[in-house]
Amino acid sequence: RLPEAEAPTFPAKVCKLTLVRDYGGRLSKLKERAELQVQKEIAEAYGKQSSIDSLAAKLEKMEEKLNEKLGPDDELPVVGAFATLNCKADAVNLMADYRFADYTLFRLCQFRARRFQGAAIRLREAPEPTDILWENMDIPWCSRFLRKMAMYLVFLIIQLISLAVIYTITVTAKASSGSSLSFMGSPQCDASFTETASSGDSATPCLTSEANAWTMQYAKDAGGDTLTCWCSTQGYSAVFSNENIRDVCTPWLLELALSIGLSTAASCCVVVINAILQVVLLAMSELERPVSVAALRGSMIRKIFAAQTLNTGFLLLMVSFDAPENLKAFAKPIPVVGNYLFKGDFPDLRREWYTLVGVVLLTNMMMNAVVPACVTQAKMLVTWVKRRFFSGGAKHKVELIYLFTNPEFDIKTKYAQFLTTVFVTMTYAPGLPMMHVFGCAFFFFQYWSDKIVLLWGSKRPPNYNTQMAKDVTQFVLYVIPLHCTAGILMYGQDCVFPSSPLTGSLGDLAGRGSSYMPDWLAGVFVYTLKESTWMQFALLVMFVAFWALWTVFWFLGGTFGSASEAVIHACFPKKARVLTQEEAEALERGERRSKLGGTIDAAATLDWEKAAEHIERSFPPASYEMERHPDMEILATQLRTRASAFTAQASLVGVVPAETEN
Repeated sequence: RLPEAEAPTFPAKVCKLTLVRDYGGRLSKLKERAELQVQKEIAEAYGKQSSIDSLAAKLEKMEEKLNEKLGPDDELPVVGAFATLNCKADAVNLMADYRFADYTLFRLCQFRARRFQGAAIRLREAPEPTDILWENMDIPWCSRFLRKMAMYLVFLIIQLISLAVIYTITVTAKASSGSSLSFMGSPQCDASFTETASSGDSATPCLTSEANAWTMQYAKDAGGDTLTCWCSTQGYSAVFSNENIRDVCTPWLLELALSIGLSTAASCCVVVINAILQVVLLAMSELERPVSVAALRGSMIRKIFAAQTLNTGFLLLMVSFDAPENLKAFAKPIPVVGNYLFKGDFPDLRREWYTLVGVVLLTNMMMNAVVPACVTQAKMLVTWVKRRFFSGGAKHKVELIYLFTNPEFDIKTKYAQFLTTVFVTMTYAPGLPMMHVFGCAFFFFQYWSDKIVLLWGSKRPPNYNTQMAKDVTQFVLYVIPLHCTAGILMYGQDCVFPSSPLTGSLGDLAGRGSSYMPDWLAGVFVYTLKESTWMQFALLVMFVAFWALWTVFWFLGGTFGSASEAVIHACFPKKARVLTQEEAEALERGERRSKLGGTIDAAATLDWEKAAEHIERSFPPASYEMERHPDMEILATQLRTRASAFTAQASLVGVVPAETEN
C-alpha cells in the first residue's frame, strides 16, 4: 500500500504498455539482417547458388556479431515505454500527475510510486504509431546531438564544394559565350564602361549612341565587335523581320545562340548538382538518427532548402556583386569560395547586371518550373513500367510485394522545392517580373503532378503531425526582408527605374538623419530616400523591429518561462474536462458544435476498446507494438525466430518474469 503522499493525484487506467528495449543501436542491423534473409530466399527461388552462398556467409557473420552483443529481447534493458490509456480524460489526468517531471530539479525528488524500477521518468505526448522510427528509439540523446552537429559540419563542407563547382561552371560558360555588353555612355549608368575601355582588353566597348549612327555597310565591312555592337542595337524584331539585316547579323545570331546554349547548359548543371546533393543530404539526415519520421523529414527539408536556394538563386549574385571592402573581408575566411565572393563586376544592379546575371537567374527558374514535376511523373512512369514488364517473371512473393507497393510520397522534397521557389521568386521579382510567371508555373505543374502521384502512385503516408508545416510557414516569413532589400536596391537605381527623391517632411527628416551616418551607410541610405523605395524601407524596418521583439520574448521565455510554468502547474493543475449533458445529447444527434459555437470533442466520449476499433478501420495500426509498424513487419518474424533460438539454448531453469498489476 502506497503512502497517501505518494498516491497518484488523478488515477488513470492503463490499457496497454509497450516497452522500448535497448538494442544498443543495432536494431537497424537486425532489420538489415531480415532484408538479407529475404534476398537469400529470392536467390533460392531462382536457383542462384553463388548469390545464396554469398548471402549465407553475410548472414552467418552478422548473426555471430549480434549474438555476442545482444541477449534475448526480454532481458534487454528498458529505455522507454508507450502507454495506451483507456480514455482521453485518463491521458489528461496522467499528464497532470507528472506535470513536474519535465523539470530536472523536481524529477530528482520524484516519489517512489512514480518511478520505474527506481529511475525517475517523465511523460510526453507520443507521436502516432506510424511516425516512430523504432531503429532510433534506443539511441541516447547525447549521441543524437553529436551526430547532428557532425552532420551540420559535413553539410557545410559539401555545400562549399558544390558552390565552388557551380561557380566554375558559371564562369566558364560566361567566358566561352563571348557576348558583349552595350553601354549608354553615361558614367552614372555604366559603372563598368570606364573599366572596360581602360583595361587594355582587345574588345571594344559598345556605345549605343555611336552604334545608332553607323550604317549597315559600315558595320558589315568592319565586322568583329563593331558588327556585334551594331546588330545588338537593332533589336531582335528588326533583325528577324528584315532579311538584309538578318543576313548581315548571322555571325551575331550564331554567337547569341552559343551564349544562350552555354547559359542553359550551366543551368542544367545546377539542376544536376542539386539532384546529386539532394541524395547525399537525405543520407546525411538519416545518420542523425531522429526518433520520428516527422523529425527526419524536417531535417531533410532544412538541408535541401538551404542547398538548393543557395545554388539556384544566390550564388550567382554573390560572385557577380562587387561589395564594399568590409564585406569582402568578412567573406574571405570562408574556405574554398571565400576568395571569389563579392568580387564581381557589378557594384550595383545596373543595366548590364540584368543582361548577364538576371538572364541566368530567369533561366534557372524557368527550368525549376517544369523539371520537378517532370521528375515526379517520370518516377511514377518507371514504377508502372517495372510492374508491366517485370512482374511476370517474378518467382517469389516478396518481389511482387515490392513491385506492387507504391513508393512513399516525397513530402520533404516538395516542401524544400516550395521554399526555394518562394525565396528566389520573391527576392528578384521587384526587378524581374517574369519571376512571378515562372513561380506560378511551378506551382501549377507541381500541384497537378503531386495530386496525380499522391492519389494513384503513393502508398499511405505516416500520420504526420503539423510540425513540418509550421516550420515551413516560419521560414516563409524571412522572405519579407529579402524582398524589401532587393526592391530597394533595384528600384533605387535611377538608370533602370527612374524615381524622384523623397520630398516633404519625410524627405527633410531622412536628410537630417543621413547627415549623422558614416559615409558607407549614408551611401546605402540614399537608396531609401526615393518615392519608389521608402515604403519598402518602412516595411523592412517594421519587420526587423518585430523580429527583435520576438527574439527578446523568446529569450525571456526560455529564461523565466519554465519557472512561471512550474508555478502555474503547482497552483492550477490541468484536469480533464467533462462533457455537459447538452453536449452529450448533441453528439448523439450527430452534431459536432454546441449552441455556444464551440466544437465538441467526440474523442472524449470513447473508451479505448471503441477507439481502437475505429482506428483500425480508418488509420491502422491501433498499437505501439514494434511488430505492427508498417516498416518493421519484415523484422517481426526475424525477432520471433531469434527469441525462439535463445529459448532453445537456455537452461530449463530460467528466469520467468512475474506478472504485476498496474
